[in-house]
Amino acid sequence: MILDDLETAKALAGTGLHVWLKVDCGYHRAGVDPASRYGLEVARELGAERGLTFDGILSHSGHAYRTRDKTEAAQIAEQERQVMAWFGNSCAKTGYPFAGSVSARPPRWRP
Repeated sequence: MILDDLETAKALAGTGLHVWLKVDCGYHRAGVDPASRYGLEVARELGAERGLTFDGILSHSGHAYRTRDKTEAAQIAEQERQVMAWFGNSCAKTGYPFAGSVSARPPRWRP
């Protein structure tokens, strides 16, 4: 299951589900803000081992669909990589572990 909401994370306690935390990497439509305290609060709840498995964090840079060329798509992919690495490290440093997976849907450029 994919989520980006603290109340949903709390509601899923005890379900045995495998859960991914969605991270906003620039499109600002879905996902926790990686620079926010709220994002870490959701990660903390998921990492509390309350009967679910926090499998990792994921993102989708939907704004990459509007790129004009491969260079611009590569810049968005690098920005996404940096954000995900930073947020993953922030989670680890603050003691909110996850299974260790970080996933991103790579931007594609179509001429």
